[in-house]
Amino acid sequence: MLHAGVSVVPAALAAAELRGAQGTLVSGADFIAGVAAGLETICRLGVATRIGIIESGWMYTALFGHFGATIAAGRVLGLDLAQMVNALGIVYSQTAGNHQVTRDGALTKRMQPGFAAQAAVLSVQLARRGMRGVQETFEGVDGFLRVYLHDRCDREALRAGLGERFEFLQLSYKPYPCCRFDHTAIDAALALRAAHGIAPDRIRRVRVGLNHQAYEAVCTPVEVRKAPSTIVRAQFSIPYTVAAALLDGAVGLGHFTDTAIRRADILALAQRVDAFVDPDIEREWGRNVSPADVRVEMTDGTTHALRIDLPLGHPSRPMTAADFEAKAADCFRASARAMPEDAPRLFRTLVESLESAHDVSALVRALEPKETP
Repeated sequence: MLHAGVSVVPAALAAAELRGAQGTLVSGADFIAGVAAGLETICRLGVATRIGIIESGWMYTALFGHFGATIAAGRVLGLDLAQMVNALGIVYSQTAGNHQVTRDGALTKRMQPGFAAQAAVLSVQLARRGMRGVQETFEGVDGFLRVYLHDRCDREALRAGLGERFEFLQLSYKPYPCCRFDHTAIDAALALRAAHGIAPDRIRRVRVGLNHQAYEAVCTPVEVRKAPSTIVRAQFSIPYTVAAALLDGAVGLGHFTDTAIRRADILALAQRVDAFVDPDIEREWGRNVSPADVRVEMTDGTTHALRIDLPLGHPSRPMTAADFEAKAADCFRASARAMPEDAPRLFRTLVESLESAHDVSALVRALEPKETP
């Protein structure tokens, strides 16, 4: 499990800007090709990997993102085969991304994918200038698959149907700005709240059943997850996000601020949210984004229960156009610098017409904040 686009897309945009600065425009079709190649690279690595993040200690978003972003940026820059091999070898010398950032609630959790994109853009430029990198990046004696994954990688899955079947088409989108392990529980909490008109002050306890990987990632240490002291810890907390969903009927970026994570009502309800490893879910969904079996026990003795297996945004449970519009608006509102009011609409229009665009630089301009007077 990983976030495929967070390193790939920025690296591709940066590469397009580099080409534009050198007098060569990048078409939307070429940009899409670069992003697709980068996404498929990171997704293939993810699908083929047979060691989970808890056991390995690596955060695969950033770790694999180095290679996906390099492929994307290299394709946009027009590297030839030899240059691309060198670029991958160069970025291998910079590859990192640990899971301790999540355990410590460090803001470097968010920065690691940026480091990957930065390393990718540097690597493709060095390769373009003739720098030689490792030639057997993945399968050398000390290549990536052995050194980082301990050879726990399905090489057939890495290659099967390459160029004919695309794993990135199975990617999900995230409606809520927090760890994906939280999402099925949030979905269930929101659905129960809407269906039963649950009054938060009458909740006695909330029980959430998950697989082991999710429990470890977003429920432990229990005292940390029930009272997250940092924004990142709140984003990796089932108790916090379920409490926010039950209280506010939504989970957005406004719930992940220094002020929000000190809200007394959310923290009080989070103390009554207890998670556990459900043996049935663990047996059936051990390495997947975990289903959530949520049971809300009320003070009058009644219980409202719902299990959700697939989170909203999964290919089999897609978000609607309205869902995407709401998420985009939430993101643009959260910008540290004020964005133009029509920025979400403009950006969506540009993305929808990207395939026929002659120059993708308009995408970058659409992300520029308002000019300060």
